[in-house]
Amino acid sequence: MWLWYQQHPENVTFSVTITGKLNVNGLKDALAWVQQRHSRLRVKIIINAENQPQFSEKDVPSIPLKVIERQGEKDWCQEMTSELLMPLSWNQAPLIRVLLLLSPDISNLLITFHHCIGDGISGTYLIRDILQFVGEEDSYKDILPDLPPVDQLLPETAKNLSLVDEHSQESTKCDSVFAANFRTKNKKDDFDNFKISLFNWTISAKHTNQLISRCRKEKTSVHGALYAAFLLAIFAEINAQETTTFTRISHKA
Repeated sequence: MWLWYQQHPENVTFSVTITGKLNVNGLKDALAWVQQRHSRLRVKIIINAENQPQFSEKDVPSIPLKVIERQGEKDWCQEMTSELLMPLSWNQAPLIRVLLLLSPDISNLLITFHHCIGDGISGTYLIRDILQFVGEEDSYKDILPDLPPVDQLLPETAKNLSLVDEHSQESTKCDSVFAANFRTKNKKDDFDNFKISLFNWTISAKHTNQLISRCRKEKTSVHGALYAAFLLAIFAEINAQETTTFTRISHKA
């Protein structure tokens, strides 16, 4: 994932809309606290002597916060598209940044982090922690235990893997292959052909509760259900286009 990031940023970005006046200093305090609470928010990535990437907590600054004036209702959509594509300074700063679109009545908080430290569930819990700190001053604020090193999270069967060439039958350790890939592919590609478009839909509270209830019944996640729905919709659209093209060809024939 980290090697892929050198060619195409793999950011995870969340946006939350906050109604009412937001205390910026309170947000700064919240970011300082969640950085202590979650150990992966205190790391950057360095390259060790074996040419391998690894996490490091040495000289990692605070979570960067940028505050700009909120321009309108869809302002966050444009900013989120930019956040998805803008690379993080993975070897100099924490693997997360925060953007606040501030206005007196409504604000948008955008959180962007590297996929190698978190995913959708991680982002949801992080937003919960931040908003709870800002909105509930008396809430219990505990520090979570540090995560073990990545090597300890891997099962024994995944360690010391080798790749075997089907022609020569020679085996090469995966670590060596990774290092070679890094040396030969650390030049960034042209981003002009890497486009991201953001589509925004809103689901009512009633339909959201119905969706959650159905997902629990079917023993799946909301993310999985939505992902499947999008794939089915894309398949139906492609199938419809192919049918239309075939019909036009038939008429011409």
